[in-house]
Amino acid sequence: MLHRTDPGARAMSQAASEVDAKRSAIARELERRFQLAIEVLNEHDWEWKTAKGQEVESYISTTFKAVFDNVPGQLSWQGLTDVFRQWQEQAPGIQYNIHSAQTHVDIVAGEAVVHFEITISGAGNVTLGGLSEAQWKRRCDGKWMWIHYMGIRGIGHNGGFV
Repeated sequence: MLHRTDPGARAMSQAASEVDAKRSAIARELERRFQLAIEVLNEHDWEWKTAKGQEVESYISTTFKAVFDNVPGQLSWQGLTDVFRQWQEQAPGIQYNIHSAQTHVDIVAGEAVVHFEITISGAGNVTLGGLSEAQWKRRCDGKWMWIHYMGIRGIGHNGGFV
């Protein structure tokens, strides 16, 4: 028996697969970039001088803003760095660990949002769960820039969010 395939449907299916592959590749890269930023924080590179730190700074938007549930107002990139430095000074053993990520990439709009589940340990005898959100925007030249960060801490007595 002969099967006829619609060339148009086959082309559309192939195009959809290519878009999905591109979206997945972008998601993996944005997740890797956030993981790299966490590594730099855990290594206390507050001046972003190491190769990792310089890579992180290369994709921070000049209009970057951040918010935390326990810090008033919006923070610039430098302000965010200063907050993490202060927390490390208060708890020298503090460490941030990513446990999972969920990413949504809108290729047409050039926007992406990555949600992370994080644990924070080394600040006393409790491990807190937390949620982070990193928003990204693609520039006209195709480079993805980190434009916004939101961090929400969990509550110690219930294990946080994670």
